[in-house]
Amino acid sequence: MLFTSVKWDVLRELSQADKSPIELSAHNTTSMSNISQALRFLEIAGLVKSKRIPNRDKGQPRVVYSLKNDFAYVIIAADGFAEKRLIELDQRKKSLLRIWLYEDETVQPFLEKAFDALFPYLNQILAVFYDNNSSSNKILVRIIPKKESLKRIPSDIAGEFYGIKKNIEFNQMKQGEIEKKKSFLYPIYDPQKLYGGGNS
Repeated sequence: MLFTSVKWDVLRELSQADKSPIELSAHNTTSMSNISQALRFLEIAGLVKSKRIPNRDKGQPRVVYSLKNDFAYVIIAADGFAEKRLIELDQRKKSLLRIWLYEDETVQPFLEKAFDALFPYLNQILAVFYDNNSSSNKILVRIIPKKESLKRIPSDIAGEFYGIKKNIEFNQMKQGEIEKKKSFLYPIYDPQKLYGGGNS
């Protein structure tokens, strides 16, 4: 099987930072041998890459692994359509997948509409989050601009999906506000990993 639990654990760890096999082993309950085997398989599959860096403590080179590119392994099992494929992700696909993986499916189409509205301005934006602490008739999308503020983005747009009407409101916030609002934020676009943690 392509993705065993050990391989998934390795990919999750490497999505947060480059790590050596020893560092990966410290975060897993499996053996160093299983970690090494998973890394070899993932490297052959083209999902991870390795590089040797000097180890200043021991004077010996060591190997550090990182993700080679952003990928999604998609399995579709639908009526009349069954397929599986490894897809290389650009930023738009990555953000859409985050939206589609959000647990509340009634919110997803509104978040898609919000992201589409912001897409032309992504070069001016550091991060985009859904604030799930908003009222039931509103979708609150928080934006962290690269500069002090963005003036051209819409302040709000109306949306209707499945007979449900909600107002999508865009609210700019500062990078320093992430930590205090973190429990309510779901990252949609976060290339700098400002959110941190497993969802970034």
